[in-house]
Amino acid sequence: MDNQLKILITGVLDTAATKTNLASALKGLNGTVTVNTGAATKSMKVFNAEIEKSIAGNKLSSFFRINTVAAKKYENQMNTLKGSLSKVTNANELKSWNKEFTNLTGKIKASGDLGSGVFESVTKNAKKFFAWILSSGGIMAVVGALKGIVTNVKNIDLQMTELKKVTDETDQAYSNFLDNASKKAVELGSKISDLVSATAEFARLGYSTDDAFSLAEVATIYKNVGDNIGSISEASGVLISSLKAFNISADESIRLVDALNLVGNKYAIGSNDLGQALQRSASALASANNTYEESLGLITSAYEIVQNAEVVGTAIKTISMRLRNSAGDLEKYGEDADGAAESVTKLQEQVKDLSGVDIMIDKDNFKSTYQVIKELSLVWDKLTDKTQADLTRLISGQRQGNVFGALVSNMKNGVAATETALNSAGKQNCQYVQKCA
Repeated sequence: MDNQLKILITGVLDTAATKTNLASALKGLNGTVTVNTGAATKSMKVFNAEIEKSIAGNKLSSFFRINTVAAKKYENQMNTLKGSLSKVTNANELKSWNKEFTNLTGKIKASGDLGSGVFESVTKNAKKFFAWILSSGGIMAVVGALKGIVTNVKNIDLQMTELKKVTDETDQAYSNFLDNASKKAVELGSKISDLVSATAEFARLGYSTDDAFSLAEVATIYKNVGDNIGSISEASGVLISSLKAFNISADESIRLVDALNLVGNKYAIGSNDLGQALQRSASALASANNTYEESLGLITSAYEIVQNAEVVGTAIKTISMRLRNSAGDLEKYGEDADGAAESVTKLQEQVKDLSGVDIMIDKDNFKSTYQVIKELSLVWDKLTDKTQADLTRLISGQRQGNVFGALVSNMKNGVAATETALNSAGKQNCQYVQKCA
């Protein structure tokens, strides 16, 4: 089959016993695995990186295990190095880590805190580590890692098959795509299969392969910087709802993550909660003349008090529809019509009589939900309890009254969050990605 090969593993070892161990351990894999060449190569790079990280970790542990004086005195620095090593994802980062390790050991040696012969001991321990790799236990660990590679390759092939179902590219174009996906996965600290899967998901919606890949990259960044986002599919779903609702192009899509992340960092709401609430309300909010940033402001205003993304998203959807539809229209759309006005004209009159706020710009155009709530929030404290109750029932109905009350009482933060979103371009949290888009 074109572009296919069998993984062959040859051990060149010094002892007959080690050769026997290797042959036995690989028996279950020999001659059974046939995979895509490109995918296998990409996964092998990940495997090699893990071995390099293991060697570095062993070097660090050996150094401080041998020299107990330095281990106590430099415990914080040692823990920092351990933590940074766990986040290493590519050769350049490992090179930087090794440089930090060398600088620290040099500092220890210069201070006189290094025991005699320690470097010789570290060297001996490093040799023991390589001997372990060539031993039975080490070989089994390597084979276990190879099995993991096989699983990853199969996942990549599966997702590539899904991508090919919804796109029409040449074999060379797909090969180039896989190369780019491999590089971007390392850059973003992601799985190749996740990037391919997300690309297929966006391509299924009609985006070109290039645009779909760009959107997959943005979805991966959102998954990285978001709070408790379970999967790339979940991250993609949030972006899809906003891209479509607010008519945002693929080229501008990073703006969505910039805003979600910065608002999530500055206010009492996580970027995942923002996304989940927005996914339930984006279409209705966009139809009600709200911008993407204003929508984030409304959600933040309510969520800071209610603390439930699903409840907030559903309520804001309902409120945005009730501010521009009659009771009959709401029933037709399957929405709660409790307390709603008989007509839009009546709605306009009743809201204005109760609060002084006009829901219309002119006779043909509605104000956005954001603008109406903002204006209501400015007079809310001046209204009587009865007037507040009448407005709540008219605009939100009793079921969503709690969220409506949160909106108008906390709209000051909603306005601030909107401004934060508007000024968020290029400020996504780079701590969780290897390179910002």
